[in-house]
Amino acid sequence: MCSKDTDNILREIQSKLGNLSRHHIKEEFGTVVETVLADYRKREDPVYDTIVVGTQPYEINYKNRRHIFAYNGTGSSITLTTPDGFWSTTLISKAWTNISYPQGTQLTGTVGQFVVKCTNEVIP
Repeated sequence: MCSKDTDNILREIQSKLGNLSRHHIKEEFGTVVETVLADYRKREDPVYDTIVVGTQPYEINYKNRRHIFAYNGTGSSITLTTPDGFWSTTLISKAWTNISYPQGTQLTGTVGQFVVKCTNEVIP
């Protein structure tokens, strides 16, 4: 989040609190802040990356979003696993797959290219 975003959030909080009495500000402050931040998170644009696996691992990085999905645009499936084999998933062709593993998880896989979408929305 940049300082411009912070300034906008603070202005929005101030405008929502501006019409309340001091007593109500104390009561409503947390709710107003949560509401403004929730609205702000919904407005964040997704971040896309193109990943090539097979040569080096892909490291899960949420980029300040809540979910990570991978889209395999190739004609064949791509299997991703952690180096220890604890987690494994298959990216089927022409579909989004949820890969919301813990931050920093390394994934290796069969040679292939896919698109990663870091987003606050849930893709069904």
